[in-house]
Amino acid sequence: MTSVVRIEPGNRVVVTGATGFIGSAVARALRARGAEVVALVAPGVDDRNLDGTGAERVVADIRDAGAVRAVCQDARFVFHLAAVYRFWARDPRIFYDVNVGGTLNVLDAVRAVGCERLVYTSTVGVLGLDAAKHGLPADETCYADLSHLFGHYKRSKFVAEHEVLRAAAQGLDVCLVLPTFPLGPRDVAPSTTWRSVTWPRSSAAAVAAATFSAGRTCPCGGSSRSWPTTRACPCRGSRSRSRWCSPRAWLPS
Repeated sequence: MTSVVRIEPGNRVVVTGATGFIGSAVARALRARGAEVVALVAPGVDDRNLDGTGAERVVADIRDAGAVRAVCQDARFVFHLAAVYRFWARDPRIFYDVNVGGTLNVLDAVRAVGCERLVYTSTVGVLGLDAAKHGLPADETCYADLSHLFGHYKRSKFVAEHEVLRAAAQGLDVCLVLPTFPLGPRDVAPSTTWRSVTWPRSSAAAVAAATFSAGRTCPCGGSSRSWPTTRACPCRGSRSRSRWCSPRAWLPS
């Protein structure tokens, strides 16, 4: 475990996926801390979620390794939220190109330019549900049954998370955050889980808090409603899975 670090006013912080539902809330949370936010904006996307944030917008494709490295130059922290989040695509390779390939590009960039910490946004979809069978909440110690990772979104995020864990095992300073289902304002898409339970500010607060503790994996959620969900967690516990290998056989040829 490395020392606790905090975002200071004037810190250059890169946010990928900053135009998205949770990503834009993260950008606002970082700006509230005085950070100079650099928002990676995918070409052609609706970026109105960034209006009024004061974030610098840089148009670049997360699949472009050189562009990602250029954006991360001189950044103290990188928050990686960019992902293809839907349950179906005509060509499933897009999930792996963006969710896995984009993550590998971010990992390479963070190493190359010497960023202090990477905060990676995964998903509770990669957690196992065995505890739920016994009436217990799932947390970061619940490992997935691979046969239960339905669909290319979950599978690609599982692979990507393990690439991040591999990098952590090799010495990269990282923290992983696993949001639940976002619900709230600025859902301009709308998101795939528009019927779900987590207020995006809760997820954003947990993502921002994750900067403070390296080597942590944090399920984060919260609700103003009565549905059961994982409790909001500022780095509740650690998880070490660096001994696992990423199931690259899932990557489509």
